[in-house]
Amino acid sequence: MSIAKTVLHKFVGYLEAQASELNWKPRCSATIAWEQTQGISAKNKTSKYTGPRAIIVAQSQALDRTATGG
Repeated sequence: MSIAKTVLHKFVGYLEAQASELNWKPRCSATIAWEQTQGISAKNKTSKYTGPRAIIVAQSQALDRTATGG
């Protein structure tokens, strides 16, 4: 590998490491902390959503069936 490619490769690796340390990890930690304050567990994240929007969609579908006679 040429010297220029080696330097570029090391520089890109450095940028990736810095992005991870300065951006990704703090954002991930903040998200985890927020999820904990909201009572969101790993199990919640893998189960089907049954919150308010799901109820509105179900009601809308029921109204559609009623309106079309189905």
